[in-house]
Amino acid sequence: MRVACLASILLVIALAISVAPAAAQGRFEIKYRVVGDMRPGSEVIFQFMMVRVSSSGDFKPVMDAVFEASVNGEKPITVAADEGGIASIPVKISPFSVLGSTIRVEVQARSQLYGVEVSRTVTEAVPPDPIALAPLLMASISILAPIILLVRRMGG
Repeated sequence: MRVACLASILLVIALAISVAPAAAQGRFEIKYRVVGDMRPGSEVIFQFMMVRVSSSGDFKPVMDAVFEASVNGEKPITVAADEGGIASIPVKISPFSVLGSTIRVEVQARSQLYGVEVSRTVTEAVPPDPIALAPLLMASISILAPIILLVRRMGG
């Protein structure tokens, strides 16, 4: 009798332990922010955090998250979250993107504690650089003006 009672109690405890993480999961998301100046030739830091969103809209960071990020389709980088739940990935902006460009980061986050995997695609726009465009415009005018004068003399 005692063995059957003890076995049933242990079974209930085992089921409660296995069901508790699944019931407490809620919804998981990846939050991000960009730190640095979005200019051609500079380096910015993308910071990611995997969060558990409660039904009231509050969120808590998942501390054991491991992130895998691919910037503009390149080889994925694997980064573990720090003690605050944040993972940082440096991204170099091409110095040749003076007319503007976009940075596309595909992120996947895994948590062994909650047994979940979440993915997100982040697209950030790099604005045109007017300081770099001014010399290009001046150079094109200085080349274009003599060509126009030459064409007028030959044609007229």
